[in-house]
Amino acid sequence: MEREQSSRLRGQVREREKAGPSAQGTPQMRSFQMGQLLSQCSQDMREQADRVEDALARRVAETEEATRTLEGQLKEVRVISLQRHCT
Repeated sequence: MEREQSSRLRGQVREREKAGPSAQGTPQMRSFQMGQLLSQCSQDMREQADRVEDALARRVAETEEATRTLEGQLKEVRVISLQRHCT
């Protein structure tokens, strides 16, 4: 989704650049448009950062769960190994 938005914004910028200064309007209009572009880019980056943070948190939780599972299995193997060794 962010790729589509970024691509769309880059396309809009290219179209304005191709159209030349007369199509871009007054300096105030260009400034307003640049502000909109920067605002949208900032919002897109924040959303992407939030998604990355969520994915990382899920991955950490999965890794911690896998570690607990493997540690439990290792204890079981050690107990079985000790039982076999002692008998």
